[in-house]
Amino acid sequence: MSSFSEFNVKNILRANGIDDPDGKLAHALFQMLNEMWKRKTGKHLDTLD
Repeated sequence: MSSFSEFNVKNILRANGIDDPDGKLAHALFQMLNEMWKRKTGKHLDTLD
């Protein structure tokens, strides 16, 4: 089973040269993505199969 987390978002930001030392941006982006994913699939991002 694979999952997607805030840590993944933070790494993606870092890989694109975006500094997020307190993790607030990663947290907000993950919440937004998770909400969109739940509306589309009915599942949370952190439970991807």
